[in-house]
Amino acid sequence: MPKLFAPNTNSAESVLALLANLSDKPVRVCDIQQLAALPTTAYFETYLVANEETQSSFMVYLDRCYPEKIQEAVFFHEVLHLLLKCEGFPQIKINLSFASALKPNLRESLGKLRVHFASVIDHHIVFPRMLQLIGFDLSEYFDVQVNQKKLRLDRAREPNHIIRNFYAQQDILVGLEYLLCPEPQRNRILEVFKDKNPAAHSCLTGLRERVAQTTTKRQQTCFTLQSKSSPI
Repeated sequence: MPKLFAPNTNSAESVLALLANLSDKPVRVCDIQQLAALPTTAYFETYLVANEETQSSFMVYLDRCYPEKIQEAVFFHEVLHLLLKCEGFPQIKINLSFASALKPNLRESLGKLRVHFASVIDHHIVFPRMLQLIGFDLSEYFDVQVNQKKLRLDRAREPNHIIRNFYAQQDILVGLEYLLCPEPQRNRILEVFKDKNPAAHSCLTGLRERVAQTTTKRQQTCFTLQSKSSPI
């Protein structure tokens, strides 16, 4: 069994130093299979990483099956998510009063959907920061990202049409992340996405064109204003 990444490399220490400017909580590294073993978070079995904040620390869960360099990049990425949170960037939360009215199978999917929403929002800042700050080539990391997303798109389709439509909406959300990958990984995953879910790909393409027509170049200003607002 490959060993779990120890955050004592130059890149890990540099990003932890940024986090230490905003929080005195330590960051602890754990095996993501600890989350996958729990019924409520079993979906993390196919994830590269997850994080959790407790009263005393930040927990970063890694998949130890990957080489140490991949784990290092994934760790750096996840600490950038924690850094965003400490900077006051909006966090996606589940409104439990509304959730209680949903059918159990939909209610159980809310945690996963929350992760998708949060990723789509955060990654527009996290990926550029990662490419700028990490200090080593990320080609292999993005190759792993593409392979992981291919596995997700290859999953068996849910026969229930309500759940199937729910998954399709998630595919559109996750598809927004595909646009953030550098070439050639972006082109590879978009081709798979188009083949596996053409309807979602069409929606994504339309959304992308619409945003391109209305978005200005002052994206950082938008993010700064959003970070001062209340959590979503």
